[in-house]
Amino acid sequence: MKQRKQKQMKPENENTNANTQTMLPTIAKAEAKAIHDAAVEDAGFAKMLKFKKGDFFIDDVEVPLGTEFLVHASSWVKGWIKFVDDKVAERRHYRVALGEKPVSRNDLDDLDLAETDDDPWSLQFMLPFENMNNGEVFIFTTASYGGKRAVADLCEAYAKRRLRGNNGQPVVKLATVIMPTKNFGPVPRPHFEIDRWDDTALAATPAHAEEAVDDMNGDEIPF
Repeated sequence: MKQRKQKQMKPENENTNANTQTMLPTIAKAEAKAIHDAAVEDAGFAKMLKFKKGDFFIDDVEVPLGTEFLVHASSWVKGWIKFVDDKVAERRHYRVALGEKPVSRNDLDDLDLAETDDDPWSLQFMLPFENMNNGEVFIFTTASYGGKRAVADLCEAYAKRRLRGNNGQPVVKLATVIMPTKNFGPVPRPHFEIDRWDDTALAATPAHAEEAVDDMNGDEIPF
């Protein structure tokens, strides 16, 4: 008489462990975001990192070429900024990682001033740069073609790395490259030289970097 084979049962906690392992990254990110939110609640606003006439500045203090920053490429933001009397009157932010795209200039007001020197609207690129020593966040802000090219090149390198399944955020050195122009000949533009990748940094941008973009206090027209 043939013996009936017993159906092998998986350990009761096997699926539970698998589900737990799947949930841990999400839980960890949620906890980290909550902690960051609390830590920076009264931290104030981020300062802007700008590129003017071949040099980088933070609050009009020159930042030497070669200075290193951890860049939160996943928090690249494009934004229409409206200036009235050299002050920010309105902001419209679009997070690139979420697939958000800026509206056309034709969808904004003051169309009679579009593409003139008096146009109050400026399309800017914004990217959080973090001081690796103290965690202070600065927002690189640019409305120029050269500045936008620098941001796009860096974020493209980050995206290609992520598509290959690699985590981490770029650690860059501030640099410049020469860009040809029709009206002014060769001029320097910003360049973010990737020195290495910080694989310990979360792929998702920490809350303090996201809030720095949202709470920018810069009221002057960027270069």
